[in-house]
Amino acid sequence: MSLFKELVFTSKRLKETPKKKDKIAILSDYIKRLTPEDCSLAVEFLSGKIPYGKIGIGPKTLEHIVSFSKWEDSPVSLNEINETLNKTARIKGPSAIKRRLEKLKTLMEKLTPDEQSFLSQLILGELRQGALEGLMIDAIAKVANVSSSQIQRVYMFCGNLGEVARTVIEKGPQGLKEFQPKLFHPIQPMLALSVNIPEEAIEKLGEACWEYKFDGIRIQVHKQNNEVKIYSRHLRDITKNAPEVVEIAKRIPYKEFIIEGEALVLKEDGTSYPFQVTMQRFSRTKEVGQIKEKFPLSVFFFDCLYLDGRPLIDYPYEERRNILNKIVERDIIAPCIVSSNPEEIKRFFLQALRYRHEGLIAKSLNATYVAGHRGSNWLKLKAVKSLDLVILAAEWGHGRREGYLSNLHLGAKDISSGKFVMVGKTFKGLTDKMLKWQTQKLLELEIARDLYTVYVKPELVVEVVFNEIQKSPHYSSGLALRFARIKRYRLDKRAEQIDTLQHLRQMYDSQLQRI
Repeated sequence: MSLFKELVFTSKRLKETPKKKDKIAILSDYIKRLTPEDCSLAVEFLSGKIPYGKIGIGPKTLEHIVSFSKWEDSPVSLNEINETLNKTARIKGPSAIKRRLEKLKTLMEKLTPDEQSFLSQLILGELRQGALEGLMIDAIAKVANVSSSQIQRVYMFCGNLGEVARTVIEKGPQGLKEFQPKLFHPIQPMLALSVNIPEEAIEKLGEACWEYKFDGIRIQVHKQNNEVKIYSRHLRDITKNAPEVVEIAKRIPYKEFIIEGEALVLKEDGTSYPFQVTMQRFSRTKEVGQIKEKFPLSVFFFDCLYLDGRPLIDYPYEERRNILNKIVERDIIAPCIVSSNPEEIKRFFLQALRYRHEGLIAKSLNATYVAGHRGSNWLKLKAVKSLDLVILAAEWGHGRREGYLSNLHLGAKDISSGKFVMVGKTFKGLTDKMLKWQTQKLLELEIARDLYTVYVKPELVVEVVFNEIQKSPHYSSGLALRFARIKRYRLDKRAEQIDTLQHLRQMYDSQLQRI
């Protein structure tokens, strides 16, 4: 039986340890001492996750419980913590909140202040102790004596890091073979880096497949016989929002498949509506039929990951694309050309823009599908330079913006440190409607403030267009975006999926080479 206090002590050591290598050693030593069952829970908890999600308790209510709990310092097991949270999450009906509070209060009274603090942060999703997924993957790899990339790969298939840890502890490296793409278990999407001109992509990829880059919602369609499920890039089930895609999938004459594509709303002339119109189709939980009549969905598929019992992710992209061409009708496959000719690619790029699409994506013909990875095997070319960044803080506005959070502090992800670093500020591109919405949203994410600025949890992602990247002594990143402007909020993206500081540095170096 593994005690909760041992996990909390491990978490405390992680907070006090600055070096990544030492953090991994602490985690791996702790994991080795656990049973397979306890290992699964410990990994999830230390990664800041509760297996069954939120349990319906807010911060003020939780603070009240902790304030009035008398702790006994009774040994509590990980399993008891898990069972209590599970039962609390399942309480429904009349007086549900009151009954949840009573159950949590009984648990809290058995815990020390440190244990109460850890559990409170875990429940609220605010755990900050440096043992999030990246470090945990490295620690599990060390215990299993395999590479981190192997753990990352199987994690992308099953979506549960605790289950991965339990399996490798119980069965060793051989257990990794159990994790393969499965129907109705969504796979983390492969992602693309940005380039500024076709020649950059040609230099890296040579001859490649150039596809339209749509301004829609990325989807992953799973089918088994007559059952169809559709998942978003966040692996959320959005089947009810896309009945047109369900019908299309049912007409494809194969029993089992996983295919990827983009769903969007098109005008009668075939051009794309703005992204916000497509988002309406996926933000509605009711009256889907009514909005379907007004804004019917179109879909364009671009990849096949699984077909009739055969995983395809390790096949080269050219072969996956050929399989897709055989099973899906041509008019619902993303238009593409295979080329290394800059002029031909530019003509195709202008064609995509005429249909109001974002641009093109170049895909290496030889690349396998690397789930959850943003790498140079897929490269996106847009009409303007743009980055997906996260909001770190916002300043109160003046004039017509008075009373609103306006000037946004923009952050990129630093891979080396795992932290978000500031790369610029902007208040440009914000409409009155956006100002009002973002003020309310950012105040919900507030973690601190001073006289002029509200600092927030790094969760809200924005797409930023800009002129160029400059060196800057004002930001810890050493870089700043020139003439940055907010294009839109990316509510379909998480902070983990934004562009990295390392990518910005590559873009900056690329600028210098063209001077």
